[in-house]
Order: sequence, then C-alpha cells, then structure tokens
Amino acid sequence: MQLWRAYVDYVDLNAKILHLPTDEVTIFTVMDKPDKASYDNLGLSFAIYFAAVVALDSNEGNAAAILGEDVAASLQNFKLGLEQTLAHTHFLENPTIPLLQALTIYLVSGLQMPSRLLWQANKLDTVCITSAHFQPRCLDAEWPRHQSCAIDGPPYRW
Repeated sequence: MQLWRAYVDYVDLNAKILHLPTDEVTIFTVMDKPDKASYDNLGLSFAIYFAAVVALDSNEGNAAAILGEDVAASLQNFKLGLEQTLAHTHFLENPTIPLLQALTIYLVSGLQMPSRLLWQANKLDTVCITSAHFQPRCLDAEWPRHQSCAIDGPPYRW
C-alpha cells in the first residue's frame, strides 16, 4: 500500500503513464490475491514497486524502513519479477497494454539511476529476445550479404 502511495505521490506526477482510478483497483487486487493475478498485472505491479522504491530512495531516503530489507535487494527482486513476467508472457510476440506500461515505468524509473539505465536496457533486451525464441542461426544466412554490402557498397544505386 505504501509503495502504491509513493508511486502516486512521486512517480505519477512526473510521468503520466497510468489511469490511476482504474489501475489502483488492479494493483490492490494484485496485492490482495497475487496468486490469482494475471502475469500482465503482476508485471505492472513489479514495475510500480520498482519505480516507487527508486523514488522513495531518492526523495525521502526511507525506502529501507518501509520495505524492511535492503533497497538494492528489493530493487533486484522487483526487477527480476518484471523480467520473468515479460519472458513468461512472450512479450514481443504478445504485447499488452499493462506490460507496455510496465516496461515504460521501469525504463522511466531507470532515468533516476543513470549508471544502471544502460545495464537495465541491455538486460531487458536479453529477456525480450529470449521470450521471442530468437534463433541466432537466422543471422548466419544474412550475415554474408550484409558484410558484402558494407565492403562493396549497396547492391543497387539510388
């Protein structure tokens, strides 16, 4: 409950990504029955919790008191939860509004932590590629053609 309040007070003021009356019901439902929540709503919850912890840590510095554990450990857990929901739902094949909102919230909250933003984006790329069942072998056939274009120039004239 306190993390939702922190999200509304600190994050939503700067980045209007959610419709608060609608999504508040969703988040409270996930808090009440996380085992019955959809993966989309779980991902959104993890992103909101992640952003709230980042905001609390930078604004009030009392995130550890609210969480009852180390801030870095909480951020890691929320990040891992979001990554797992993105992978489990095959986000690139089946994007949904809640997961797009979750990804946006996650990346926006990373702007408050510039040293970690690139690392977060790279990790999410890996998760998304894994969720899409990306087969690197498809590049094997294309690579020689791209390599010859780079050496010889384009195969056609403009």
